[in-house]
Amino acid sequence: MEPSKPAAVSRDITFLCPFLWVGPPNTRGTIDIVCTCFFAIFSCTWSIIHINLPEPNENSWSVLIRKLRWSLWAVYAPELVTALAAAQWQGARRSQDAMPCVGVQHWDTVHGFFANAGGFILHTEDAPPFPINANQICYLVSKGYIRAPSVTSQEIWGRSKRDRFAKRVAVIQSNYLIVETSVRSLQSRAISCLEITKLAFLVCTSATYFFWMEKPMDAEIPIHIHMDHSMGT
Repeated sequence: MEPSKPAAVSRDITFLCPFLWVGPPNTRGTIDIVCTCFFAIFSCTWSIIHINLPEPNENSWSVLIRKLRWSLWAVYAPELVTALAAAQWQGARRSQDAMPCVGVQHWDTVHGFFANAGGFILHTEDAPPFPINANQICYLVSKGYIRAPSVTSQEIWGRSKRDRFAKRVAVIQSNYLIVETSVRSLQSRAISCLEITKLAFLVCTSATYFFWMEKPMDAEIPIHIHMDHSMGT
């Protein structure tokens, strides 16, 4: 009966120590590559989209479908979304340079992005409310029809559902995957075609993240501006 005791004790030790397991082999399987690449592509294309503010009669489902449609565009033509982001960034920077000429000193790129995304609604005496962009705000302020919105960039950013820190984390994650693939290439290690496709997506999404870094994401509540003049005037 004595030889059976060590075996029983060994089984008890194995049961009580959860850290005694055998790890997976140090190789990459097909399912690992497919899951990693598709997860990276999906997370980048979904989190990269900064849609405009919803219209007054647009419900949450319509907003979700609109964002999904732009996410599909980011999959089929990521360079198109990057070009759109660059154009919006240029427009926001242009408004930042133009506003000090009309006496508005607190206007920055966050204001420009928010205005061009439909964030400011103009109310007049004889017309229904409608959104105005940064150029129109600059014109109305220069003519004295309205006062410049006193809202700060922090208040506008508070209407966003994602802060700039989360965007920077996404950029760092994308750059990490780019560096990881580049190191495997320098070490003459195998790289699949799907990983090369993932690398191309990450290059475009990193540039898009840069251009949309100062744009509020998924903002829903606009700022209303009231004008004491009629549209005829």
